[in-house]
Amino acid sequence: MKIRSGRRSGRKLALMLILLGTASAFNAVRCQETRTINLHDAIQTALDSSLAVKSAGLSVDVQKALKGAAVDLPKTAIDGQYGQYNSYSNDNGFTVSQTFAFPTVYINKYKLANANIQSSEWQHTASRLEIATRVKQSYWQYVYLLAKQKLLSYQDSLYSVFSRAAELRSGREKAHASK
Repeated sequence: MKIRSGRRSGRKLALMLILLGTASAFNAVRCQETRTINLHDAIQTALDSSLAVKSAGLSVDVQKALKGAAVDLPKTAIDGQYGQYNSYSNDNGFTVSQTFAFPTVYINKYKLANANIQSSEWQHTASRLEIATRVKQSYWQYVYLLAKQKLLSYQDSLYSVFSRAAELRSGREKAHASK
């Protein structure tokens, strides 16, 4: 009994390995499929997947959200008093106070917030341009290397023809010399 169950589990294991092997083979074939993309699509794909560009975009959003906090007024203080403090009878007194900074302070904070937004937008643009420049450099280097490979392949075929012609000529000259 134990021998049969061992054989069955061995068969099941072999079947599982075969299924996993064929699944991985299909995945390997699918992964080897090539797809041609143009320069614009390559740049767009790089920009969409770049974490630096995403981070710079989120930094712009953060600076825009912080703009609302540029004018931060302190809390209003309300005090109350009850008792004898001005006369012999009980008095009521309420005090409301609010502190403000000089108006140019708020104007300058608002200008600083706008400058921070502009700076983060420029950083976002710079990171996008940097990624696009890198992709363009890589793309054109790839195009150059493909053209170079094609040229070298053409030269190789020419030299093969010349080599074969030289071998044939050498063989004919030996045949004429032996006569």
